[in-house]
Amino acid sequence: MIDVFDKFNFTGAQVPRFESVREEFPRELESSVSFPADTFKPPEIKESPTVRLGNRRAAPQTPQPEPKVERETSFSRQRRHPDEPGQFAVALVIIYRTLGQLLPEHYDPDHRSLRLPNRPVINTPVVSAMVYSEGTPLPSSLQRPVSVKFALLETEERSKPVCVFWNHSLDIGGTGGWSAKGCELLSRNRTHVTCQCSHSTSCAVLMDISRREHGEVLPLKIITYAALSLSLVALLVAFVLLSLVRTLRSNLHSIHKNLIGALFFSQLIFLVGINQTENP
Repeated sequence: MIDVFDKFNFTGAQVPRFESVREEFPRELESSVSFPADTFKPPEIKESPTVRLGNRRAAPQTPQPEPKVERETSFSRQRRHPDEPGQFAVALVIIYRTLGQLLPEHYDPDHRSLRLPNRPVINTPVVSAMVYSEGTPLPSSLQRPVSVKFALLETEERSKPVCVFWNHSLDIGGTGGWSAKGCELLSRNRTHVTCQCSHSTSCAVLMDISRREHGEVLPLKIITYAALSLSLVALLVAFVLLSLVRTLRSNLHSIHKNLIGALFFSQLIFLVGINQTENP
């Protein structure tokens, strides 16, 4: 996604603007980058006390109103000509659906900056952001951080979100690795995670594979398997009795026997296929 910013009248923007997209797109790609209103403001330069003292002493002796007029004229002249070079900036945001699964599993060895989950997995698209001003990209280390909103790829059995970015300077396998320096978690709900990063690089969310995030599932699993096993045993005994006892042979009992057989195989297929969900 590409967007053009007016740096002189910039009040903040979100890229991409999904509300203006009319075509259908996968909901798992609904990630965006929010640039704050002061993105293009130059960093404030604090004057030292010595310089301020010198200016105060020199002001009564040699007042200089003319340079001030020249600065104001230059500024007004800059505002009157919107087509001057340097007024516009181009923001480029790329959302990769499966890049997180393709990158090597390399992580920052500094445990103080990255607390690695037990079973780490990239659970969001990888979002890359870059801003160009007059053909020159802004430095990767931003003066003011940006907010990145990620859509979770898996909403169940995922916990402990960690905001990370791909750090090419890490000497791990020669390709870099995931690091959390300069990124922090702002908020999380069931479907989205919002991070704040001071890097205009490739960002994602690292999560832990947890089967107990939404409550204890072990008792439910025990009850499910125990009840299905008892039901299968009872159905099997009933089918054998209806098949062996000759005095119970009739059209009504044949219908009951076929019904028991259908229930037995349906529950058996369900029991075998509870965890076979790899192929949608």
